[in-house]
Amino acid sequence: TCVSIIIGTLSGCETLQPRAMGMKQYNEVGLIAIRGMLVSVLMLVPFVIFLVSNLEHTLVYWGGQDEVASHLASRWINVYLLGLPSVLIFRTTQRFLACQNIVMPCVYAAAIGSFIIHPLILPYFVDQYGFMGSGLAISISQWSICLFTLLYLKWKQPHEPQTWPLFHNNDYNNNDDDACISIRISRRWTYIKQAIIPMKPLLTYTRLSLGGVLSLSEWWFWESICFLVGRMGLVPLCVHTIAYQIIPLCWMLPLGVSIGASVRIGTVLALNDVPMAQRLAKFSLSIAVLLGAFVSTILYRHQSTIVALFTNDPDVILGCQQIWTRVCIDVFILHIFCVQAGILRALGLQWTMATIIIITLWGITLPTILYYGQNDLQHIWTILPCGYSLLTLSLFGKIITVDWYQISNDIVTSRQKSTTSTSHTVVSLIMDTPTETTHLL
Repeated sequence: TCVSIIIGTLSGCETLQPRAMGMKQYNEVGLIAIRGMLVSVLMLVPFVIFLVSNLEHTLVYWGGQDEVASHLASRWINVYLLGLPSVLIFRTTQRFLACQNIVMPCVYAAAIGSFIIHPLILPYFVDQYGFMGSGLAISISQWSICLFTLLYLKWKQPHEPQTWPLFHNNDYNNNDDDACISIRISRRWTYIKQAIIPMKPLLTYTRLSLGGVLSLSEWWFWESICFLVGRMGLVPLCVHTIAYQIIPLCWMLPLGVSIGASVRIGTVLALNDVPMAQRLAKFSLSIAVLLGAFVSTILYRHQSTIVALFTNDPDVILGCQQIWTRVCIDVFILHIFCVQAGILRALGLQWTMATIIIITLWGITLPTILYYGQNDLQHIWTILPCGYSLLTLSLFGKIITVDWYQISNDIVTSRQKSTTSTSHTVVSLIMDTPTETTHLL
């Protein structure tokens, strides 16, 4: 839930930062990143408080889950939350760089943290602390990924200097006396205030991010299905858990296409080149279809090998065989949905996407599952692909019917107004009689 809130909130960055880059308003890119961090923290606080204080009670008395499992899950979540700040910093940095077509720093950091550090520390912490050690290992790995990314940025500084001017100030080369420290603090606070104090940009970002969070309610829908399956018994839960582990892994492939599509389409729309933006959308969806077909085929043909990686229990293996075709179909559909979401974020249609998701998944699919498939895992996995098919068709209809030219014109107009307002403020400061409180430009 916390990760979905972060990603949903930072969808505002995915919409606004590429537009700022396209119009060469580089300073705005860093300011948007600060707004994203602030709004994410404000949205996370209530959920973190709930998870820390009331998760176990909710799982037992409202979710109908086993008491022992709920207690262990609650303790594990408390440890996992130690890594949450690093996830927020990394995800914000990832979007800050992606809008500038810089992806390798995050790739390097994620590779080191995931394929070197985590495999090394996981056995030790599990051996020392048991089940809780896995949560601690994940938190440490997440912090390592975050720190490696920031260190790379400080070292190489691959980004456009104007997008984050604090890395490029000359006072970094000065001695660390009290005056220099005071100047550094003052500059950082001034830069942060520049992102927060003008309420209109902050409110614009908040509006987009709220729609982004609601559009990520698709994740919450997915989690709610796990609660329903958990009531069916141990074997159905184990079967569903295997699919639950595979689908997020497969999701990573179209997610890369989705991020690329969102960045490029947003940048091109800011340049008022609508035909190119539409071609990029068509190309991205074509890649999603081909990639989804390929991945689904691999999953289908290697079912026994994949399931054997998770279990050797004959009842669980039989249950996987019964739902596997439906799982593969769902994976194919999710590839398309993932890229569609990136296109809609580029268009700034988070609220529209959220509305469609709430209607199709929460309003239609979930009640259908509750009525027809509450006690049968096969029925649930028959309904799920149908629900996601309805979702993707609805999103596709919105993509082809929305007025792309109007959206592009609105982007250009709003940015021009923003530039004019900033210029007016600078001129006013220059023309005023300077005093002790006059801003240094």
